Amino acid sequence: MPLRKKRRIRSSRKNNHSNLTEGSDDRGSGALYEPGGMWMLDDGPDASEAASIPPIRNSRSTRTQNHYLAEWLQHEALYAKLLVDQEFPAGGFDYCSTCQSRDAIFLCSSCHGNLQKCRNCMISSHTHLPFHRLRKWNGRYLEDASLASVGLVTYLGHSGSQCTENRGFISLCVLHLDGFHTLSVNFCHCLSIPYHIQLFQSRLFPSSFQSPQTAFTFDLLAQFRIHHLEEKGSAYTYIRSLCRLTNDVGPIDTPHTGAYGSTAMPLPPTISCPACPTPGVNVPINWEENCPVNEKWKFRRFLHVDGNFRLVSQKKGWKSSDHLLWSAGGFFANFEEYKAYLGQVDAQPQEKSDCSDYRATSTISRTRFGQLEVTGVVGAVCRHECAVPNGFVDLHHGERYASTDFAIANMLQGMNGISDVAISYDIACQYKKRFNDRFARLPHILQPFPMSLTWLVPKFHLISHQAKCQVKYSFNYCPGVGRTDGEAIERFWSAHNILGSSTKRMTPESRMDTLNFHFNDWNWQKLRRMGSLLSDRLEVSLEMIGQHEELFTGLCEGIGHEQCQEWIVMEEQYQHAPEGPSIYHIAEDQAPTRAEILRGLTRFDLAVENEPGEDIQGNPALVFWVNDGIDIEETQRHRVRVRARTVNQGDMDIERVRLNRQRANLRGRIVAWLANAPDGLLDDYEDNQPDIQLPEDMFLPLPSTLVIGNDHEQAWDTERQLRKSHAFDCLKTIRKRLIEKLALQREQRLHNRGQAAANRSSAAMKQIDHDIAFHAGQYRTSFAALQRLGGNIPNALRHLEDADVSATNVIDYMDVLGHGYDVTVSWIWQQARLGEQVAGNNWIREVLRVQFLNAKANFDRWREEKELVWAEFKYTRGTFLHLAHYWSQRAVEADFPGAQAHACAMEALYTELGQDIQHTIEHYVRRGVI
Repeated sequence: MPLRKKRRIRSSRKNNHSNLTEGSDDRGSGALYEPGGMWMLDDGPDASEAASIPPIRNSRSTRTQNHYLAEWLQHEALYAKLLVDQEFPAGGFDYCSTCQSRDAIFLCSSCHGNLQKCRNCMISSHTHLPFHRLRKWNGRYLEDASLASVGLVTYLGHSGSQCTENRGFISLCVLHLDGFHTLSVNFCHCLSIPYHIQLFQSRLFPSSFQSPQTAFTFDLLAQFRIHHLEEKGSAYTYIRSLCRLTNDVGPIDTPHTGAYGSTAMPLPPTISCPACPTPGVNVPINWEENCPVNEKWKFRRFLHVDGNFRLVSQKKGWKSSDHLLWSAGGFFANFEEYKAYLGQVDAQPQEKSDCSDYRATSTISRTRFGQLEVTGVVGAVCRHECAVPNGFVDLHHGERYASTDFAIANMLQGMNGISDVAISYDIACQYKKRFNDRFARLPHILQPFPMSLTWLVPKFHLISHQAKCQVKYSFNYCPGVGRTDGEAIERFWSAHNILGSSTKRMTPESRMDTLNFHFNDWNWQKLRRMGSLLSDRLEVSLEMIGQHEELFTGLCEGIGHEQCQEWIVMEEQYQHAPEGPSIYHIAEDQAPTRAEILRGLTRFDLAVENEPGEDIQGNPALVFWVNDGIDIEETQRHRVRVRARTVNQGDMDIERVRLNRQRANLRGRIVAWLANAPDGLLDDYEDNQPDIQLPEDMFLPLPSTLVIGNDHEQAWDTERQLRKSHAFDCLKTIRKRLIEKLALQREQRLHNRGQAAANRSSAAMKQIDHDIAFHAGQYRTSFAALQRLGGNIPNALRHLEDADVSATNVIDYMDVLGHGYDVTVSWIWQQARLGEQVAGNNWIREVLRVQFLNAKANFDRWREEKELVWAEFKYTRGTFLHLAHYWSQRAVEADFPGAQAHACAMEALYTELGQDIQHTIEHYVRRGVI
């Protein structure tokens, strides 16, 4: 009998429930379908049957993900135990789950069931599953193993069967979805098919055509394609992810996988820096009792503090009911304590800055903060770029001192037993002014232990501070800091800024959990690479010590050891009482200016030794005449000519009138100047200039342009001295303008918002560029005149290229100061020996003193860096041994096999890391560098 079309029973939206039966067909045929699969031939259920079928409710649930998270938190401890239980199967390793043999020491993480098997059964069950991951029981815990290491051979060319011409297997690295795999591959040789073709036929893309050693699965290529299209991720980051999936501890061939070194790590604790001294962990609790006074600086802790304005949180129109997973022990300070603290201090006014106008002191009232609940984060990292636990807090209405106070207080509380802390902050000169008064108002639980605090400014930020701050807060001149640059927090923030686009829309709890998770992973990456980081720093310090020692020794020999010893004593006294003018800079830039040279050359009260009868009244006249000629030349080339080019391109008559007035004044000055030339100086000069020539193009017969006899050698010497001083004046101005441009560029990049602010910055930038070009042109004119005049040109004066006056060279110069590497920078930033151009030995002595003390400071910092890194090697080794001992105790105290196996795995992990550090220490000891 043919099937009859049934009337579809539609649900009623009014009462929000359906009358469809449980087995109704959803394809629209109207027929009813039995669970057995037969089509029903009757007209449907009767009334009694329909009444017994419960309705399907479509009403929307009012429960949110927060409710499910709250329920999960009730099972958190249970889930953690179940996760650790997977480190030791319920049946143990006594019998194979397949053949019941007693050699069951293998588990497959990719197979369902977590069943233990013997070697033969594991191979037979994975003949066609070469990308499964194994774990092997070593008697204490499960370690990684590959199917290839067990004995599995993957055959190509015969549908997985062995070729009749067996020539052995090769080791092939294959990248799959879950990381790197090492396969033992046996190729087919009977059909003479190239290896790369056999791999491709097996859905493996070879990396080369001749003897391929690496291949990629088709599944991985398909996933990377979507990953690249959707996430815009690079191949580099994708491969790095595969590396970490394979091994998140060290090289791929080490037996560890999973995040933080273990496949079962429930709620990883906050990871701290292993290289920072921590009493009770890597140094004795009573270390001060037996430590010499001159060695205590090696136990100093470093905090690099700064705010971040990318990790914001938008205002929500509802109250969050989310739950915080990192409720304690995270990187953020206690939220409730911080909230109560802000309620006490929030009304206090922020001090105004009288030095650098950084964002931290100038963003208190920005209008964009009106749409944000959290305007940023302030926190700190150590010298090794590791985030400091409990050292981060959210910002509200800018980077207020009160928020930074709370963060620093929490970090200092976690440094029990440390007596000296160096804190770098880009506004340290302002922040520290009332630091003690603000700390006295902190809650009692945050009162830090008595310790010495050293305030410094990061090296790259220091250039924008006042001159007095550039010495007082400089890492370069602070004893006991090595080559620390203070910019570690900037590198930390740059790696986490990308999180801001996603975390700003999260709930406060989810945002904080996300940041904690990423900060913790950052610290883990630093921990696992700490040995490599310290090795690199030690190698650089050894190289730079040799270079700076050679420079320092050469200065001592050239200056004289007696004079050098006097300056060394001066430095020691200054470091104990750093008041008054800086000994590392020339006071008030005492390089003689052109005005000073002019004043010295035109004094009428000078007596000429050995020549009392000479009339000196003509000497000032010559000096004034040459000086006036240089001024006229400057007006010609760099003022009137520039203005003429600008006016010729415009149509404004008023500008043309002003240009003509300037030309008329200039012509009058030139005529008067020629008329006042000293007697006999222009005897050989022929004025063949046309009358209609523009005044800016007229030739000026300065001594450097004329062939002068021996009788007028004084004219050459006069212009030579004026040109030298003029060139130094130009360089001084160029350096100042370049620094101003660097500060303006940073302000424009970080702070300016809106078209109006951008226009103001562009106008200021153009004015600075104009000044730089103007003084660069003046310098080139004076330098060319010095070359024509001959004689000894100071080494501090060279040919000026366009690249020498670019802001990029300023950044390179700061890189040299910040890192101390051999980077070639513009010569205008190099320390110059200016004694040749100066009249008076005091000036020469001043320059040599500054050069000597700067060379000594650099040499001292590099030697400190070597000793500091060597101490950090020992701290790192001590931390790993401490953690290994901790997990060893956990293994003894474990109350179930899974926890014991997990603790043993972690003990082995940190033991291996400690052994790697020990091998590195022994390597340098054998080299004799320590």
